[in-house]
Amino acid sequence: MGKNEHFEILIIGAGIAGLAAAKSCLEKQKHFHVLEANSKLGGILRNFKINEFTFDHAVHLSFATENAVRKEFDKAPYHELEPEARNIADGLWFKHPIQNNLHPLNVAEKVECISKFLNRPDYDESSFKTWLISQYGDKIAQKYHIRYNQKYWDTDLSSMSTDWIKNRLRQPDFLEILEGTYQERASNDYYIQSMRYPDTGGYQAFIGPLINQVLPHSALGDPVVKIFPSKKIVITKSGRQISYTTLISTIPLPLYCKLIEELPQGIADDCRKLKWTTVDLTSVAISYEMDFPLWFYIYDKDVFAARCHSPSKKSKNNAPEGCSSIQFEVYTSQKIEDFDKIEKTHSKQNQIDNAKNFLQTQFGIHEGDIRFVDFRTLKFGNVIFQHDTSSSVENIRAWLSDRSIQTCGRFGEWAYLWSNQAFLSGLNALSK
Repeated sequence: MGKNEHFEILIIGAGIAGLAAAKSCLEKQKHFHVLEANSKLGGILRNFKINEFTFDHAVHLSFATENAVRKEFDKAPYHELEPEARNIADGLWFKHPIQNNLHPLNVAEKVECISKFLNRPDYDESSFKTWLISQYGDKIAQKYHIRYNQKYWDTDLSSMSTDWIKNRLRQPDFLEILEGTYQERASNDYYIQSMRYPDTGGYQAFIGPLINQVLPHSALGDPVVKIFPSKKIVITKSGRQISYTTLISTIPLPLYCKLIEELPQGIADDCRKLKWTTVDLTSVAISYEMDFPLWFYIYDKDVFAARCHSPSKKSKNNAPEGCSSIQFEVYTSQKIEDFDKIEKTHSKQNQIDNAKNFLQTQFGIHEGDIRFVDFRTLKFGNVIFQHDTSSSVENIRAWLSDRSIQTCGRFGEWAYLWSNQAFLSGLNALSK
């Protein structure tokens, strides 16, 4: 291709939202092109394989109900899983959600938890922290929810808003909490009753056919380095100059202050306000079968990971016969000014050693039982919702939209989107 190319639709980023946008272009017979900075399509839904072990980039399970999503995802053979999540806090294991299964606690702690719950303050959504206390009472909130969420978001919960929560946290029910202090509740109190996962190929198998469909229209390993909205031109690292009629972008919103020189100061400031988390993944291959929980949450600070899941539990085909696997997730909050020099609280080696120590302490897995350990970082994991996030996002997206740049996906909408929601975001991007 020459240096002065033109496409009716130019798509930046080929994660699930970018792939869905490309699917829409194919269906509507648009003249389009996809630019992907990485060497493969799929974004964070891509998997990686090491010595017959398959790992996803963090825990992925589908509970899509939308016909458009199921039509695509169900092309891959899958099996259904019950969302049997667990929690570990202060050396004790609890069924999830933790406030409904407090029976491992001693009597005094149970009484205090229930007493504080019954005397919790009036509903308060002025911050995520006050919301948690008004939902669960001071004892349960401080002992579990605040402790965990501080670890997961790596930010002051008082600075976080509540407009993202919706059904992602179980609303408290006194009878559920009371019953759970006597025994582990038999019912599944998770907000989803069933999840799906591909038989083979990791979570990426759900979008495998779509990747193959979009690949001929894509350029890989050539990131965008400049965008000129006034001229409707994009420049890539290799020097390609591509003009467009409409730009569909999944680029994380904070990056626009680096990519667009003509960005007004106010919009650039909005980009700089946004925070997100990076995710360090420590993936461990184990030389024998281990019946791990499907996934679990870790509340204690001395264990660096906030969340773990077992790929081999999601599908036996994710590990060789007679083996198992587990993956640890450590989160670090991030802003654009530190993007090129991420300050990690814990080094790579410290995280690996910490994960190994946890495996030995909790599951009796020793160094000699481990085939290998892989460590890698996702630069963008989850968006963080601060009090001014919604207004900043609205300003940025409106400015871009006025210049024929439609943003979509988790980081383009800057929203807490699951994979099915991100797919729909991309699928609908052309109609905006």
